[in-house]
Amino acid sequence: GQFADHSATRRYDAVVWGVPDAPHGIIDAPIGRDRGDPLKMAVVAAGRPARTDYRVIGTYSNPAVVSRLECRLETGRTHQIRVHLASINHPLVGDPTYSQRRPTLGLTRPFLHAAELAFVHPTTGERVTFTSPLAPDLAADVPPETLLASPLVRGFFQRLVDQLMAQSTGSATRVMRLKLL
Repeated sequence: GQFADHSATRRYDAVVWGVPDAPHGIIDAPIGRDRGDPLKMAVVAAGRPARTDYRVIGTYSNPAVVSRLECRLETGRTHQIRVHLASINHPLVGDPTYSQRRPTLGLTRPFLHAAELAFVHPTTGERVTFTSPLAPDLAADVPPETLLASPLVRGFFQRLVDQLMAQSTGSATRVMRLKLL
């Protein structure tokens, strides 16, 4: 099908802790069950192949050092984006499972949003694209009680939402193959 041959595309918006070393990269690392916790996934040598392409859209330093990323999946493993970004020490803000005990900044779930799905319509043969606005609980213009956050944090997320233009720091793509022990 289209997901298997990579003709269908999926784009996600994410906010992660820190700033990735490369402004654009591909995380190429197999994913399988975590040996220490069967409810979690992890990068493991015996896992299934997985590739996540990311691009840094913006970086922020107040109230915390975080980056906004655009992620595109080449494969579709369970928790793939969450596991891959955590594996390069840039877990999703608000992720209680893979964020390595970092604060949530008032979020009640990971800052990960399915922004776009595109594929060739099986009947008409036309390429169709579906986009989705940022979920209300991730958008900064929702009531303060929805985010359970301070005005400083709400303002921070508003800046994230407002800055959609990529910060160009070069076009180098780095493929990261994680070394597994």
